Amino acid sequence: MSSKLQNWLLVVLITLIWGSSFILMKRGLVAFSPTQVAAARLFIAALVTIPLFFRYYTKLSLRELRYIVLIALCGNGIPPFLFTAAQKHLNSSISGILNSTTPLFTLLLGITAFGVSFKLNRLLGVLIGLSGAVFLVLNNGNITDTGNYQYGLLIILATLLYSISANTVKKYCQNIPPAAINLGSFSLLIIPSGIILFSGNFVQTVVTHPSGYVTLGYLVILAAVNTVIANLLFYRLTQRTDAIFASVITYLIPLVSVGLGFLDGETISWQYFVSMAVILLGVYLAQK
Repeated sequence: MSSKLQNWLLVVLITLIWGSSFILMKRGLVAFSPTQVAAARLFIAALVTIPLFFRYYTKLSLRELRYIVLIALCGNGIPPFLFTAAQKHLNSSISGILNSTTPLFTLLLGITAFGVSFKLNRLLGVLIGLSGAVFLVLNNGNITDTGNYQYGLLIILATLLYSISANTVKKYCQNIPPAAINLGSFSLLIIPSGIILFSGNFVQTVVTHPSGYVTLGYLVILAAVNTVIANLLFYRLTQRTDAIFASVITYLIPLVSVGLGFLDGETISWQYFVSMAVILLGVYLAQK
């Protein structure tokens, strides 16, 4: 299998996994608060990864550990809380679309702060893809369930943090195994996420809520598959290609999130398909 084909297979796989994250978060909010969903996601992911992280811990330098701490905060620690807070007020389709601002921030930060060379086709691809997402938001009549449009800014902030993490992986972590980055970035979050999770009524909710155990099952899938495994694949893709190309996955995620949202009873319109065509054009230009 050629290297290019392997890269595209990684793109498809990550898109399918991450695209289902929004519907899983929505399921988690049935029984738990936004903060509990985010904390449970991180705590369960840490439980899965921390036993394996000790295999790499002694092999990492202090400098490499600092980068992993930054990735832990920007790529894994803070964004889940921002997403779940926004998800309480926005439907899963729109959350996936706003998430597609990540490539723009990745490109801009890469050029201004991480020494990435400027390429016109990359800029055109990112802008065209972003315009497709903006068109979809502006023409969607059900952008929010509550009328609180400002919650979309939380997702924008999360995408900015994602772009910092992606650029850090590409520039400073080329010689670190993707597994070490992934395991370390989650293992470091076990104490803060555990404190946040168990300082409330999480255990009581699991036991007493009619959907407590079922909802917990959704969170386990969200943590183990959509967080740990997907991030491992993403770090690998970033090392194989570059941060900008890896981040254009967020343009493809709405294809999955919108489809799952439609199956879950959310409205879909012709604007979705026009926007997706524009987004795919942007992805094509960005990867050339």
